Amino acid sequence: MSAKTKSDEDILKPLDAAQARAVDPAAHVWLNASAGTGKTQVLAARVLRLLLGGVLPDAILCITFTKAGAAEMAHRVHERLALWVRCSDAALRTDLDAIGLAASDTALQARARILFSCVIDSPAGAIRVQTIHSFCQSLLASFPVEADILPGFRLIEGGEAADLRGAVLAELLGEPGDEGQRRRSQFGMLSLRLGEADALKFVEKAAAYFQRQTNPRLAPPATDVRAALGLPQGDAAVWAAKQLAAGAVDDADVERVLAVARGWLTKKGTVQHNSKTTLAAMTAWLAADKVTHPDLLGTMLGGVATQVNGAWQLRAAFLKPDGEEMGAAQTAAQAIMEAVQQLLSTGAACRLADDLATGWDLAATYAGTLAHRKRAEGFAEYDDLIARTAALLANGELADWIRFKLDQRIDHLLIDEAQDTNADQWTIADGLTGEFFAGLGARGDDRIPSMFTVGDRKQAIFGFQGTDPVAFEAARHAFLTRAAASDRPFLPVDLTSNFRSAPAVLGFVDAWLDNGGVAAMGIAPPVASHLAFDGGNKPG
Repeated sequence: MSAKTKSDEDILKPLDAAQARAVDPAAHVWLNASAGTGKTQVLAARVLRLLLGGVLPDAILCITFTKAGAAEMAHRVHERLALWVRCSDAALRTDLDAIGLAASDTALQARARILFSCVIDSPAGAIRVQTIHSFCQSLLASFPVEADILPGFRLIEGGEAADLRGAVLAELLGEPGDEGQRRRSQFGMLSLRLGEADALKFVEKAAAYFQRQTNPRLAPPATDVRAALGLPQGDAAVWAAKQLAAGAVDDADVERVLAVARGWLTKKGTVQHNSKTTLAAMTAWLAADKVTHPDLLGTMLGGVATQVNGAWQLRAAFLKPDGEEMGAAQTAAQAIMEAVQQLLSTGAACRLADDLATGWDLAATYAGTLAHRKRAEGFAEYDDLIARTAALLANGELADWIRFKLDQRIDHLLIDEAQDTNADQWTIADGLTGEFFAGLGARGDDRIPSMFTVGDRKQAIFGFQGTDPVAFEAARHAFLTRAAASDRPFLPVDLTSNFRSAPAVLGFVDAWLDNGGVAAMGIAPPVASHLAFDGGNKPG
C-alpha cells in the first residue's frame, strides 16, 4: 500500500516519556493526569497496544463515567483501527512508532491491518467501552437470581424515577392513623429545620445510605446517636438542672458581676443600658431556683455577653480597665459566659441529635418502601445497579463463582476518571480484579492481566457520584498495597505537561496547592507541578 490516503494526514502524535510508560500493557499503571494532559490519547494507545499484543477484544474492559466519555474513547480506538486497514505503509509505521512499538516489524504491521475485522467479528462487535452503570446493568442481567433482582428488570431514570419517588413519599406521609401522623410530624420537623426543599434532599440523601446493600436497613435510635456524639441521655433540661445543682455556674461569680453592675447605674452613657441588662439577669438568677428554672440560662448569657458576627463575646463594659474590682468582675463574667455556653450548646446538640435520629428514621422507612415498590414493579435506578453489583462481587463464595465467569472475558481493566469512583464502585473494581494481583500463572494459564486507572485526585473535591479525595486516596493505597505484595506492583505515573490550559492558570493552581491547598483538599502530598506544553507562550 503506497498510495497516499487521507489517513496519512491523521497520523498519531508521538507519546512523551511519561505517556509512553503509561501505555506499556506489561505493567499495572496508576496514572495521575488532569484535563488537557492527553489522558484520552494514553487510554486509546494502551488499548491499541493490548490488541496488537494479541489480546482478544472481549478480554478488555474500559470503564468510564459518562456516556460522552465512553463514546469518545470507543470512537478513537475504532477510528484508528479502521484507518490502519487502508493507510499507507509509511503512515502505519509512523503510528506504530508513536505508540512505542517497533515500526519495522512486518508481522506487527500485518496484525494492525486485520485488527478492525477482529474487533467487528468479536462477540461484542466492538471494543467494550462502557459507563460503570452500563456494565453493572449487563452484569445484573446475566446474574439476576444471584443479585436478588427481578429477571428482566427495567432501568428507570429522570422524570420517571422522580415521579416514582414522589409517589412513594406522598403515600408514606398520607397514611392514615398514628403511623401516618408520626411520619408527617417527622417531615414537619425537617421542614422547620431545613425548609421543605432541603428537607426533601435530606430524606433522599439519607435514604441512599440505607439502600446500599452493605449498610443497615434501620436507623439508629436517638440514644445511640447521642452516645456516638458523647452527649448525655434523657431530658436535656433535666441534665442542665443537675449541672446547675452541682455548681456549673458559681453564685459567687454572679455576685461579683452584680456588684459591679449596681455601680454602673450611677454612671451615664452607653454603659447604663448594659448595666440594667446585666443587673436584671443577675438579680433574677440569684432569686430563682436554678434547678427548676434552667430556662434563665439564656437571660444569664445575655447579661454578660453579646453576639458579634455570630460569636459570643463579653459586653464592652467588662472589657474596660477600672481597677481591681473590675478585673475580678471581668474574670467572673468570662467564667459565667463559658459555663452557660457549654450548658446551652449541649442542650442544643441533644435536640439536634434527636432530630437527626428522627430524620434518619423517616429516611430509612422511605428507603425500604421505595425498594419494595421497585422490586414489585421490576424497576431499578442507577444507584441500585451500583449497589447490587458491589454486593454481588463482595459476597464470598458466590462472588468467586461470578469472578470465575467474568475471568473468561476480562483480563484487562481500564478505569477512566478514577477520581469520580465512589466506595461501591471501587468494590466492583476490586471484584473484577480479584486474581490480577495473585502472581503470574496463578490463574492456571499464560494470560497476564493488567489494571490501568487514570484520574486527577484534585478533581475529587467536586464530589461527583459521592466520592471525595480521602476515598480516592484510600482506594489508591489499597490497590497499590495489594499489587506491591505480588510480583507486579503498580507503576505510578504523573502526566504534568498540559496541552490545553494557559500558563497563568497552571501557575495559579500550583501556587494555591503549594500554599495549603493540598491539605485543604484532603489529598496526600506531593502533587506534581503542572507545565504548559508550549513553554508559556499562551496569554492567561
